[in-house]
Amino acid sequence: MNLPVAGLLLVAFCCSPIATIDTSLITDSLSLANDLGGFIESQDFSKTAAKLISSVSPYLGVIGSVLSFAFGFLDTGPSAELLAIQKLYKDVTLRFDKIDHQFSAVTREIKWGSIEAHFGDYESTIHTISHTYQQLVSSTSKNEFDSRKYLFTQAFRSYQKAGEKIYDGIVGQSNLFNGPIFDEAVDHVKWDRKKAQEFMLGVTKLLISAAGIEVAYYHLTNHHDSAKFIQHDWQVKLETIKSKMNAIDHKLTTQYGHQLSTDVDIDIANHNSLSNCDLAHEVYTTIAKKYYWRSWIVTVTDHSTDNHKFIAHACSGTINQKHSKNVVVSSVDPHKAHLTTTQQHVINYVQTYHTFHIMHGGKRDLQKRTGHRRNNADVAYSSFPSAARTTCSSVYSSIGVVDKNLHMCSSSAHNRLYTRYDGYFYNVFASG
Repeated sequence: MNLPVAGLLLVAFCCSPIATIDTSLITDSLSLANDLGGFIESQDFSKTAAKLISSVSPYLGVIGSVLSFAFGFLDTGPSAELLAIQKLYKDVTLRFDKIDHQFSAVTREIKWGSIEAHFGDYESTIHTISHTYQQLVSSTSKNEFDSRKYLFTQAFRSYQKAGEKIYDGIVGQSNLFNGPIFDEAVDHVKWDRKKAQEFMLGVTKLLISAAGIEVAYYHLTNHHDSAKFIQHDWQVKLETIKSKMNAIDHKLTTQYGHQLSTDVDIDIANHNSLSNCDLAHEVYTTIAKKYYWRSWIVTVTDHSTDNHKFIAHACSGTINQKHSKNVVVSSVDPHKAHLTTTQQHVINYVQTYHTFHIMHGGKRDLQKRTGHRRNNADVAYSSFPSAARTTCSSVYSSIGVVDKNLHMCSSSAHNRLYTRYDGYFYNVFASG
């Protein structure tokens, strides 16, 4: 959002650390911050992380100028450009102060006991003082501005570095929290990536609000050098937060295995009365929604621990043989190439039975009868390539041999699973 301000230069006569300023610089800086607020509100984690520093740094840098120029001419009739800047600044500060429903919903899921009280206190303090600041920047007259400025500076006395204390909790430098806040949140939301991102975005927005009111306070009290120091300090802190956010998100996408196993086990236990096909669909739908950055393959059979009847191997997933079902879960990166025709045909070469011949009849009507004798599932399984059986190669995510009487059924991402019934004894599958 860029307002039509064509490089207007203004001269400040009061309480500004800068003598002149290009209003287009103010507008551009506020617009960047406004866009960042939009990314946070829309839960766009990657764009927020990418734009965090380049958007917040200019925003913090123009706060003093906005307070001097846009609010310094209230009684003398500000120009349309100044009114536009004043409105945009109010919109930006309100956007960062607004409490998101998603963030509030996630914080309610986090049961931190005494820790929760600390975080809640700091959050409440920032919002309370930010609300007072919102009233200040909504002033329509000089007297109103001066009166609200006094209320804001008085309210700031109770701030007690709330933003810095939350920051210390994020980086693990606070003895008021059991562990780093983001890491703790991951466990409390059961490794739900979307919820963890919502929490991190909400905290980041809270800290941007905190940084803004700190910088504003020192400008309003004519401590402009302190304001510059605070501005730089928060730029460094937010760079650290950005790195922490990305590290946590990487952790969520690569170290989720233990939580996946728990989620699958709970889902099976809650739905083990379903048919194999319905359960396969249920488990697939549940994990594909939560672990949405992977392509999933789910195969369900009747329960058996007899490797003469059932044997399978799964990568980036889990095998669950509890609750009267066998459930094989595997996954691949959605950008992974689908199996080639040759790779798909590996299931055609799994030797599930051997053929025998019997000669019968008399000399004149001697006949040869052909029969088929099943191989045990583990024997048939051994005819898969060794790498597919013993490692998690880049080709197959799961393979298996299942007795036909175990009623195999599957649900998977499109074109990721290939199955074959041998016509006599077994279903064979491979995915990737």
